[in-house]
Amino acid sequence: QLDSFAARRRLERHIVNLMREADEEVLEFLQQRLEYPEQVEAERQRRIDTMREHLMNDEGALSAFVSDHPDVPIQRLRQLLRACDKPRKRQELNALLQEALGL
Repeated sequence: QLDSFAARRRLERHIVNLMREADEEVLEFLQQRLEYPEQVEAERQRRIDTMREHLMNDEGALSAFVSDHPDVPIQRLRQLLRACDKPRKRQELNALLQEALGL
């Protein structure tokens, strides 16, 4: 919390300057995230679930995913895909996919 009025004003001016420099698409995304957090979270989860199902059912999709995301640990990804019927492994897989997809 800011103690003085002047400090709050400086912070507000700084934020306004950052917003002027920011991309309009990013600002729209942030506004949507603030106004509709449940929808943004539901969309994020839907994308993760869709990717998980796609990776589980198509070996070619797994190869493409690994080539698109070279920083993903391939062996761990395969282990989690095989064991994702267990809730804890599914959570780990979701976390791995979320990190890889940048969500």
